[in-house]
Amino acid sequence: MHHYEASMYGRHTESEATRSHTKTLSYDRIKRERCSERGITLIQIPEIPRLLKLPDVSSFIIDQCVKESVSVPEKAHVLQVDLREAYSANSQQEALAECRALAAKKGGKCKSEFYINLFTNLEWECSKGHSWFASPRSIKHKNSWCPDEPVKQKLVALGWPVKAIWTREGLGERMGGVREKVFID
Repeated sequence: MHHYEASMYGRHTESEATRSHTKTLSYDRIKRERCSERGITLIQIPEIPRLLKLPDVSSFIIDQCVKESVSVPEKAHVLQVDLREAYSANSQQEALAECRALAAKKGGKCKSEFYINLFTNLEWECSKGHSWFASPRSIKHKNSWCPDEPVKQKLVALGWPVKAIWTREGLGERMGGVREKVFID
């Protein structure tokens, strides 16, 4: 989906989602240019299963190859694209177990019961009991962790009394299920 529209996958604000989408489009453009420069035929497959249904993947690839004058193996029409493993319960359970192990390594927990993909937010809890939602990608690849502590430290450094930080509306209160976002540059 992130190739087609700005997405809030693990993003805190719409402007972050827009920046990320713009970056993805730039990478896509570079990929197309580099393939063209090297004489490589790039076949862009629409998002599966939202835009291209799984049973249609093989015929889509064959049609694109024919359209681009790429030779297609004689028996290509009988080949089946098998993406079941990519969407299987086993791989999702393994990914969730990996998220839990990563959280434990940081002294916390992954509290979610289900894993959808690397970009879909899960619920996390740090060793101090702070709870928040973030994508596995941000935890694993961006090495982020509890958002409460850095915000609190930055506000204290700016002279905010600790009591005001955690009780003043709009400054990051996380009590009673209310989740407000704080961004300070």
